Amino acid sequence: MYSFNLYPVTIKGKRYRLPTNLNTSRYYHWSIKTKIDDAFIGDAWIEITALHIPRCDKIKLSFEEHACHFADDDNIISSMKKIKDLFVKMNIIPDDDHTQCQMGEIVHIKEMHRKDEYLKIKIEII
Repeated sequence: MYSFNLYPVTIKGKRYRLPTNLNTSRYYHWSIKTKIDDAFIGDAWIEITALHIPRCDKIKLSFEEHACHFADDDNIISSMKKIKDLFVKMNIIPDDDHTQCQMGEIVHIKEMHRKDEYLKIKIEII
């Protein structure tokens, strides 16, 4: 089992906890949306590269959200589309459909301070 943490990014003085999804991206200008996603994808790329995950047919992703105010499960899963695409781009899995990239459990852990917020992503090779 492999895991890495995604920490919030700050773009133009505003803090974002998750990559954009179809629900949240309609509120952002396209340039801000691109900067948010690029920051998260860049951080994830570095973390995933450091893990040296071998190429495999199937993976299972589980999430552990450490936050003051929780995102609902649907928003977390839809925000991770870009991270799933990254696994395909890095040749870890052949495709990001539900048969090759399964979703595991989502755990929410309450934090008292915003500075302690992050999202832990666990990758299990099936």
